[in-house]
This record gives sequence, structure tokens and C-alpha cells, in this order.
Amino acid sequence: MNISKELKGIFQAIFSAILFGLMPLFTKVIYSFGSNFTSTAFYRTSLSLILVFILCILEDKSIRINFKEFIYLIIGSIFFVATSLTLYSSYNYISSGVATTIHFAYPIIIFIINTIISKSRPNKIDVFCILSVSLGLVLIIDLKSGHIDLRGVVLAAISSFTYSFYSIFLERSVLKNLNSIRILFYINLISSFLIFVFVHITGNKIVLSYNLFQWMFIFLYSIVITIGATLLYQKSLRNIGATYTSILSCLEPVTSVVFGILLLSELIFFKQVLAIILILSSTIIIVINQIKKYKIN
Repeated sequence: MNISKELKGIFQAIFSAILFGLMPLFTKVIYSFGSNFTSTAFYRTSLSLILVFILCILEDKSIRINFKEFIYLIIGSIFFVATSLTLYSSYNYISSGVATTIHFAYPIIIFIINTIISKSRPNKIDVFCILSVSLGLVLIIDLKSGHIDLRGVVLAAISSFTYSFYSIFLERSVLKNLNSIRILFYINLISSFLIFVFVHITGNKIVLSYNLFQWMFIFLYSIVITIGATLLYQKSLRNIGATYTSILSCLEPVTSVVFGILLLSELIFFKQVLAIILILSSTIIIVINQIKKYKIN
């Protein structure tokens, strides 16, 4: 791996986090349209499918996969759908800020699982970064922002585990040999089908009663989260691995706080400033460490 690939992966993770940071705000807006968690998850994966297909043909020239890859894509899609449904559902019980913070236990989970799998002793810099972002996430949470319902906490916690499994699965399975845009197309296609089945089995519904502006907003939401954030995240996984991608993704709640201040005139407190400093410091340390590491090599 050369340094350009490393830096590319780092910036992909950072830009992915910035776009994902808009997701809680966008999701709340869609909920205000009368949507529910199943509809939001379904439209996120389905509305941009045609555009993803076109990009797949333009970039990858093919959408062909073998049977083994198809089975692995189904497994990856199950983790992906479970993450979307549990995280979106948690917004009904706890604030999006609290849910997002709990969800961001996944970098720690990924770090532990990858350390166990690789049977290697983690270096001090990685441990420091994990501890820093963990403390930052604890500080950035506003427990006074809403009632803490145990159901929401459990759902958000489940989403952190399923997203960890999803990230590690993409990094370590046969899917690592597929082009990222092809993976995105099939995971979104399969996920849309799985969510559709889930809706009918559980008696939920997919909301259709939106006006033109609302449909345009939901379509934009799908494009930004799917073709923007998710694709960049998958590309970053390939370039720098799940551990570093997940740590850098902790910029997501920072983005949410910043946009909350800029767009919603929300107040910021000292502990949140400290949290942002801790998370940004960890990001900078990872970037500098990776540059030094590959300059030496």
C-alpha cells in the first residue's frame, strides 16, 4: 500500500463522516413529513438504486457476481438492514444525539474484534485514539436533550454491533475483492428487498403520501447517504481497514453538533468543545501516524 492510497482512505472516511453527520438531522426532517423508520430505511436504499446502477456500469463495466459472492452480499445486507432499522427505530424513543452517540460504540467493538482476529498486540497510539474518541463521545452527548428510554438505548446498542459486523465483514470476506460500487449496488438492492419483506411480515407500512418537495428531499437524502456517505465509507474500508475508518468516522457526531449550531442555533457547552478537541486530535494523530508509517516503508 502506498501513501496516496492511505491518504485517499483517510479523506474518504472524513468526508463520509461529514455526510453521515447530516443523517440524524435529515432523518428528523423526513419524520416530520409523516414518515416512519421502515419507510425512511426503505427509501434510503431504494430511491438511488438506478443512479448506483448507472455508476456501476460506468465505473466497473459489469455487475456480474458469482454464487459465493451473492451469498456473502446477502449476509452483509442483513447486517446493513439490521443497522438501519434499529438505529432509525431508536429515534422514536431517544433523541437522535443520544442514539448516535450509543451507536458510535462501534469503533471500540471493531477495534476489539480486529485485535482478537489478528492476534496482535495493539500499539499505544491506536489505544490512545480509541480512548480519546470514546471520552469525546461521552462528553458530546447531551443527556438532558430528552427522556432516556431503555428501548431506544437497546436498539441503538444493537445498531453499533451490527454495523461493526458489517464493517469487518466487508473488510475481511471475499467481498473485499469486489469493486466498492458493485458492492453498494447489490447491498442496496438486497437491502431494499429485505426491508420490503420486513414491512409486510411485521405489519408496518411504507408511507407514500408525500408532496413533490418532500419526495425531492427524500430522493436527495438517499443520494447523499448512499452514493456519498456509504460509498465513501466502503472505499475507505478497502484503503485503510475497518479500525481506522471507524475511528475517523467519529467525526460524524462532531459534524452533527456543528450543523446543529449553524442551522438550528443550538447552544454549545464547554464539555462539547472538549469532546470536539479530543475527537479532532485523534483524527490528526491517525493522519500523521499513517503518513510517517508509510514514509518509512
